[in-house]
Amino acid sequence: MPELTIVLWLVYLAISLGARLIIQYRLTGRSGFVLHRSGSGGLQRFASTLFVSSLLMLLVNPVLALVFPEHSSWSPPQLQSLGVWVGVLMYAVGVTLAFTSQLTLGRSWRIGVHASERTELVVHGAFGVVRNPIFSALFLTAASLALLCSTPLGWFACAVQLLALELQVRGVEEPHLARVHGEAYRDYAARVGRFVPGVGRLPRAVQTA
Repeated sequence: MPELTIVLWLVYLAISLGARLIIQYRLTGRSGFVLHRSGSGGLQRFASTLFVSSLLMLLVNPVLALVFPEHSSWSPPQLQSLGVWVGVLMYAVGVTLAFTSQLTLGRSWRIGVHASERTELVVHGAFGVVRNPIFSALFLTAASLALLCSTPLGWFACAVQLLALELQVRGVEEPHLARVHGEAYRDYAARVGRFVPGVGRLPRAVQTA
């Protein structure tokens, strides 16, 4: 379903990025986009480059499938119809969870981390189930787009995005939150999983290292 995949990719970007940036600007007078500011480390820039690359690959993938339909499918014909239904359901859950989690952050929502900024530690809503529900939802959405147009490129894009999210969370966001919020974050990270409920909880020895 390359045509549907392209449309859903555009809707995903419009909701998760465009609409949220507009809402943040109306709330705070600022977009919440901090990646462009000086002081964002090399690891964060690398992770953001990987993430953007994965998004572009997820768009290029269905475009190539339209141009070269004979080489587009990477799943058995009998599973393609099931893949469409599962993919659409995953997409709906992913986009909805990403947007509602973004709204839960309110004024604390940011794209990227800046060392000089201190934001509220949000632990309610979806953040009481996993520490990074937005990233979990974004990856679920990426997987749904790969499933709807199943090719090696689509699944490679998912692998790249997963790497980007792991680098950003483990190498940038968790150390920043531990520095800013101290004991409150250490308690939270010891109780709540990283991307999946119960998985990726941080022992205190790791957090304070």
